[in-house]
Amino acid sequence: MERQRLACSDDEHTRIVAATNLSFSQDDRAGWTRGPEMGDDACDNTDIPLGFTYTGFGASTSVVRVSSNGVLFFGSTCSSSLANSALPSSISSVPVLFFFWDDLHDYGGNEYYEYTTMGTAGGRVFMLWYQTRIHSACDTDLVRVMIQIFEGSNLVQAVYHPTSSCARIRGSSATFGFQTAGGLSAQAVIVGHNSPVVDDNGGKQFMSFHPPR
Repeated sequence: MERQRLACSDDEHTRIVAATNLSFSQDDRAGWTRGPEMGDDACDNTDIPLGFTYTGFGASTSVVRVSSNGVLFFGSTCSSSLANSALPSSISSVPVLFFFWDDLHDYGGNEYYEYTTMGTAGGRVFMLWYQTRIHSACDTDLVRVMIQIFEGSNLVQAVYHPTSSCARIRGSSATFGFQTAGGLSAQAVIVGHNSPVVDDNGGKQFMSFHPPR
């Protein structure tokens, strides 16, 4: 019997594919910068500094912006649209992380975002803690997400902290995913669209995205 040989290129032998489930502890945020209250269907139209330049997905930016409806923009632009849709979306021409695109509401007080950058050059990590409520749903239950952007690997990650069993706070009317620069012509990955993909019994869960090398 002829033996079959599995052929691999040199590139395949030296390529590294990695996965991580690491996340900064959300209760250790002393000294983080807190953003302003945004209210309902609003943007914080100030640039949030990453602390380094992120290059990937068609972006080269040292700032991000965030909307009250669970969307992070890679650049000095923002949309407060609450009408979540499948991806790609025309919401922006810059790369976009849809970490919980739904009709959320920053009611003030216990609803806010905080951010910081830690580490040294080459391995810095930008972290943004986001907690808010679903507009007119799920009572006072909170959407709680830790967003991490890694300088060295260009990894973008959203870590979801335990939720209640309310369907909307698990994503039944939200869009989860990522799209590159380009708006409707962008490359996009949909993790969930109007589907409760967050498990209320699953502890911390995450989704991550990495540009091709």
